[in-house]
Amino acid sequence: MRAASMLALIVIGCAPALAADYAREERWAQEIAPAIVVGDAVYLSTPLRPRVFAILAEPAGIPKGAVVIVHGLGVHPDWGLNGGIRTRLADAGFVTLSVQMPVLASGATRDDYRATLPEASQRIAAALRYLREKRVAKIGVVSHSLSTADVPENVQRQIAKLGSGSIVTPTGYLAFLFFFVALAICLFVCTQINTLREDEEQHLESVLAQPVARWRWLGGRLILTAIAAAAIALAAGIAAWVGATAAGVRVPLPSLLEAGANALPVAMLFLGLGGLVYALVPRVAAGIMYGLVAVAFLWQLVGALIGPPRWVLDLSPFAHLALVPSQPFQPVSAGVLAAVGLVGAIGALAAFSHRDIAGP
Repeated sequence: MRAASMLALIVIGCAPALAADYAREERWAQEIAPAIVVGDAVYLSTPLRPRVFAILAEPAGIPKGAVVIVHGLGVHPDWGLNGGIRTRLADAGFVTLSVQMPVLASGATRDDYRATLPEASQRIAAALRYLREKRVAKIGVVSHSLSTADVPENVQRQIAKLGSGSIVTPTGYLAFLFFFVALAICLFVCTQINTLREDEEQHLESVLAQPVARWRWLGGRLILTAIAAAAIALAAGIAAWVGATAAGVRVPLPSLLEAGANALPVAMLFLGLGGLVYALVPRVAAGIMYGLVAVAFLWQLVGALIGPPRWVLDLSPFAHLALVPSQPFQPVSAGVLAAVGLVGAIGALAAFSHRDIAGP
């Protein structure tokens, strides 16, 4: 799900060998902006250019999503086909942002334009940030005369991690949704950690008056939470399959069940860590876990915009979730997450067996 993270798009090389013709871009902006019929002129900011011309069109009602429109080589954001795409998508309920890509002097060849890809990536990243600030959850990218062979691998990977192909790819859209299913299951785990604290205050002393070992009580609660989380993941997979089938989209049920199961390792990680925190500091355990889940999830979405080292980005457990079913399941990453959660759970049982029962 290093999803959401777009500054990596710009760190793909040094300055282009051929400079973009900014004067030509500015002339087009001055000519096009007053003549826009559908939408409004907006300006984006990138490290290389503080004002990048773009055309924003918004639907009349609640948007279904958003599309960044990348025009072909050597033209402008309202040129021919691009103008039709952006207006028709807006009529269909999507926010569209057609962005001016770098242009070279007249007569430049297709090969010449390869040198502008780093700057083009900056502009795509700026467009995605702009739409995120408008709180649009689902964002796609549509390009004309620019194939994936022309786009650096890092750009393709980062766009895919944000689910940007979701509007036109059913599996990509479903994978993006399951990224949030993982978040929901993690939040469910946090609620159960809070429940442990409430049960300890109200009932645990009387329960432990019976011949029940402390670790058995806590272990049973953690197991029940894991089973409930698995049931939620299974239900999400079935519900996604039913919804896709009703919409006429054929996605195999096993693939969507796998997508649901893919959310479990990160949830098991937070369950194990939550149990350990509860065993050590029960009064603040729920707050700590809600905070950890929130920080990890937000860091996965926006961390790379700050530009830290890769290992810092990988500190978020959500960074290690594959976007199933659009990507293959990653057993190694899932196994590591689950193993860390198991170690945390074992530590929780040991710590809980030796501390006093907390009162209300």
